[in-house]
Amino acid sequence: MLQTIYTFLLGLLTTTVVEVGIFTFYRAPESPDYEPADPTLTPEEQRDRSKIEHDKHRAFRDLSDRYYSNFALLTMAFVIIQLAIGLMFAAKLGPLADGILLGGIFSLAFGVGICFRQNCNAARFIVVLTAFVIALVLGYLKFMPH
Repeated sequence: MLQTIYTFLLGLLTTTVVEVGIFTFYRAPESPDYEPADPTLTPEEQRDRSKIEHDKHRAFRDLSDRYYSNFALLTMAFVIIQLAIGLMFAAKLGPLADGILLGGIFSLAFGVGICFRQNCNAARFIVVLTAFVIALVLGYLKFMPH
């Protein structure tokens, strides 16, 4: 029982280290400052200001979508490493490998969740397809007789 709890804890900690590490070293774009409404502006000035605010918001949204797509792809790179370590060194590392593998599964879920939340369609497909192919290849190498 203690080994199961340790494996689960290691999986959570591995995921936390990966995601906090990415958030720390790959900073999200900052939201632009929005100007409060100014009742002294003419209707034409208000339209111009509204267009500027709309353009700033659209640029931030595009930058944010790109950021989260890249974030999901970075997460996938770490998932690949975690899956490889967990499957290839399972005999040597025992519960450590299980925890790292579980962390890879949690990281994958986190990365896909970020991508689904942010509407990054192409990156979403790449992330899911890559995870699928890697899981198949590593599983084949680990579990199929050679």
